[in-house]
Amino acid sequence: MKKTLLLSIAILLVFAASAFAAPPQIEWEKKPEEPAIITRGTDVLVSLTPGTVSNVVIRKHKDPDSAYSTAIHNYSITNGLFLSGDIKSIAGRNTTAKGACIGQNGDIITTGSCDNGTNLVFWTAGYRPDPHGWLWDIIDESEQTEQAHKVVTDEYGSIYVIGYTWTVETGADIIVHKYDSDRNHVWKTTIVEEGDDYAYGMDAFKVVSTKRLYLALERRKAADDCHTFIYDLSSETGTLDPARTFKFGARINFLEVHPTGARFGKKSSYLAADDCFYISGTLDYGEDKDFWVACCDYEGNYLWERTFDGGHNDWANAIASGFGYVYVAGTSNNGTDNDCRVIRYDEAGNESWNITYGAEGDQGLSTICLDPAGNFYVTGYTGDVEADSLQELVIKYSQPDVTGIEEQPSPSSVTLEVSYNLTDKPIIYYFLPTGQSSILTFYSADGRKLESYTLDAAQSAFRWITDRPAGVYFARLVAGNLSTGIKIILTK
Repeated sequence: MKKTLLLSIAILLVFAASAFAAPPQIEWEKKPEEPAIITRGTDVLVSLTPGTVSNVVIRKHKDPDSAYSTAIHNYSITNGLFLSGDIKSIAGRNTTAKGACIGQNGDIITTGSCDNGTNLVFWTAGYRPDPHGWLWDIIDESEQTEQAHKVVTDEYGSIYVIGYTWTVETGADIIVHKYDSDRNHVWKTTIVEEGDDYAYGMDAFKVVSTKRLYLALERRKAADDCHTFIYDLSSETGTLDPARTFKFGARINFLEVHPTGARFGKKSSYLAADDCFYISGTLDYGEDKDFWVACCDYEGNYLWERTFDGGHNDWANAIASGFGYVYVAGTSNNGTDNDCRVIRYDEAGNESWNITYGAEGDQGLSTICLDPAGNFYVTGYTGDVEADSLQELVIKYSQPDVTGIEEQPSPSSVTLEVSYNLTDKPIIYYFLPTGQSSILTFYSADGRKLESYTLDAAQSAFRWITDRPAGVYFARLVAGNLSTGIKIILTK
């Protein structure tokens, strides 16, 4: 009864939302075919190389050679044309990348694990598109089994890698490593709690002045008791702040299902914004699994949370934000096989559209990202899960109702120019009608709002002094019903 009611409500919400928001449109999709290779997309990034989207792929040779390797496939943003690809294999050792981010100078930094002949250990590597390829590796040798799942960088180019270790004595515990911009090891933190702890989400320095590192962890005191925790660490020392450890989600107990549901699935994703953070995962009501996304402030208070029940199992695996929306991507079972699903919410938690992609066989999503034009990209798999016959899947969607933040022509009464663009303190010149104030807003390359300033028509120049890392940014000037934008390239 409960599931039927929830499903009816979900259908009504989807129908109502579709009346107000134009659904996204598929621009292109890629399904590379390598019959002897099993591939699965694990992360997708809009590269700083112009016009390129890069997909991180796990590859597995079918028997008799079952070795794993990692590849980065580069596609044209315009039409999905395959541009180049590089495979990473360390002396025949299995290498499996679980996450990636854009580092300094546009390098792609991946993290995951490799096999040292005895057990799995943390593996982090740097990559730059042609003609460079794979540039460097960091292998944290250990006698314990360790797997890394997430990597981020801060405004100083420092690299943070998060994952977990496992031993018979203590079960699964969290490990975080910090490296400086020259890849020298700075500190290592291990978080040991009762039961098994798994780390899948991390974000750093979104509240820049406090220099904090926020981690999303799955805590399991027992096999039937799960929670999501947010841990707050000092980025300077890796010291845990016990006063700022937040617990989210009710507990799950298969013997007594709690009516509010609980965090259940692994790979919970986490994303920090200026004044709040978002976390997505999977709820289990004892009947099947549902999408879950929550918005919280930095004191651990829920601002809102939403669930989606498609009638069968639904797993939320990734989250992204930009252009005033939050996007949750994952996999839904339709009763026969798996389909890709993406749901878009506004910043108040209202669902604006809910889409699926389902060709013949199974499809599922691992992650999602946005570009400055308002398009979004998803990656995952297509094929047959039960037969272990999968191939990489990459899809580009456009959003008809989203205005991108790319460089735009200037209206006659509002202008915006940038001088000394290749610097860390660019000067931005502007013109406004007399008596007209305006808002100048800066955005990251993936469309996330960074900071805003009020400009005065009596002035004509603004110097952007920021600690943001080197890379491509966009600025938009809005004055009344007029707006214009520019591209800014920061160097350090």
